[in-house]
Amino acid sequence: MAFMKETADSGKGFSLKDATNLGRYIYPGAAEGYVVCFEKEVPDLEAVDLYAVPDKENCPARLGGKAPAPRVPDLGGKQVEESLVEVLVTGYNPKRVKVVEADDPGRVIDPEPAAKWRVCGQKPRAGTVFDASDELRLQAAKKCP
Repeated sequence: MAFMKETADSGKGFSLKDATNLGRYIYPGAAEGYVVCFEKEVPDLEAVDLYAVPDKENCPARLGGKAPAPRVPDLGGKQVEESLVEVLVTGYNPKRVKVVEADDPGRVIDPEPAAKWRVCGQKPRAGTVFDASDELRLQAAKKCP
């Protein structure tokens, strides 16, 4: 967090990126849960790319270095709002996360009105090895069957 504040205070913009080979999304809403490993100036934009990992991980020896993939969290029974934060912190890009109705899995719903709904199912299943290219689908309902 201090690193990001320092960058912003210097008048530069910044973007957060995964420092590893996993291609994870780095969720700015949970920036305090990351550690910055590397930085690259983007002079044309007066900005800095900050490469980070979750604070429970060690920085790779070099940018893009290998890291063990996390597991998909078990979201069953949790509120949609809480689940969305958890999958973003896991590394899913928000564009690859869909909330669908449990009774009609083909119907994508807006997560905001469904924020307090419960996750009744998920794909990929909990415990699956995380892959940034996967789409995550949360089946949600006001009350799970």
